[in-house]
Amino acid sequence: MNLRKLFPQILKLETPLITDSSPHLKTFLPVPALLLAGGQSTRYGHANKLLAPLNGQPVLCWSARAFFSHPYISGVMLVCPPEHANTYRELLELLAGPKPLLTAPAGTSRAESVKNGLAAIITHHQNAAAPLPTHVLVHDAARPLVSHALINRVLDALQNDNHPAEAVIPALAVKDTIKSIQGDWIQETLPRATLVSVQTPQGFDLQTLHRAHLLAQTPELATDDAQLIEAMGIPVRWVAGDACNIKLTTPDDLRMLATFAQNDTV
Repeated sequence: MNLRKLFPQILKLETPLITDSSPHLKTFLPVPALLLAGGQSTRYGHANKLLAPLNGQPVLCWSARAFFSHPYISGVMLVCPPEHANTYRELLELLAGPKPLLTAPAGTSRAESVKNGLAAIITHHQNAAAPLPTHVLVHDAARPLVSHALINRVLDALQNDNHPAEAVIPALAVKDTIKSIQGDWIQETLPRATLVSVQTPQGFDLQTLHRAHLLAQTPELATDDAQLIEAMGIPVRWVAGDACNIKLTTPDDLRMLATFAQNDTV
């Protein structure tokens, strides 16, 4: 597959501006980003949604570009099915520049993929006799419009001199009324004021997240990494998410993402 011909505009992806600054970030050591690209795209119709064109560039490139171009991200660990590794690497090497692009095999669940990625990060630094990063960001590659401002908010909460957190997640307040159901019947209405909708990238103390995955009894049931941290009794902080940072799940989502990207809302 000649990806340069298929997506000629890959190299034209503009670096997003950092629109959110914080004094805490000025002394923050660069951290790696773990980019999860192991989904089966079942609800998308079994086509590979990460290669779907979003305004001329693959969805995967939009996601990776935000991290490669961020000054406090040291590199990207891409977790993907082995059969896609060469294709994805060919795409992302055009964007990586001097930062390392490493790969790890995806697992049969999200949690297993994260565990594999963390192990690969640790092994890479041990083999290079380099200090282990203190923190790591975990991001779903299917969220292509992640912004530098959102990354900054997560990093700042991890680094905050007054109240550093071991785990930080971006989230949005729930606007709709939420009800729990059983079959065709409503069971109860949940208190909207105490609910948020969670996004990625999620930030963690690397050792804490690694320990959470090693200790988890049923990690395959976790829908995000913060859930495993919660199970350890460790507080998880949330910061403001981004309405444009939606996850590509169905073709309708791609049309919405294209509108956001076209309107320069990221």
